[in-house]
Amino acid sequence: MKKDIAYKEHSWMWLNGALEQEKEKLEKANVTPDLVGEYVNAKAWGYVVTGYFLIEQSFKAILHASGVDISPHGHSLSKLFNKLKEEHKATLRKHYNDFKAGKTRDIHSNLGSFPFESLDDFLENLDGGKNNDEGSFVWRYYLIEENETIKSIPLFSAEYVHEIVRRCIEILVSLR
Repeated sequence: MKKDIAYKEHSWMWLNGALEQEKEKLEKANVTPDLVGEYVNAKAWGYVVTGYFLIEQSFKAILHASGVDISPHGHSLSKLFNKLKEEHKATLRKHYNDFKAGKTRDIHSNLGSFPFESLDDFLENLDGGKNNDEGSFVWRYYLIEENETIKSIPLFSAEYVHEIVRRCIEILVSLR
């Protein structure tokens, strides 16, 4: 029997604190390229895990603050995103597109060309593919387990994740 989840008040503050820490961590310990792709994946793994869960918790906080039923409690970012109110999805898509176009970041940053044209595509990638109900659960054990369906962690950008979470926090603040 599943117990109802009690959500913390002011969840935006806790998400913001975690986001600030992730940004600081990234500045001090960025993932550097290596000739062995598997080793780069291992170095990036921590950013992918925390980034995924930051987005998941941000979406769930918005859903809760909006009075939207989250049941069943899943982990698929795409499915959680699709449960958001249309206005919130539109806001997040717009900010993703603006960030990709360089409108809301330093255009001279080292992000280069990011292959996911839309927020929906990026979330699907993080989920490990279309209609993946498991979300991160398949690749969170990437470091130690062999898996037939996922051979590597998803293509990832901490900067894009940080932007998504930052915008989710803004939505949460507006819902107070």
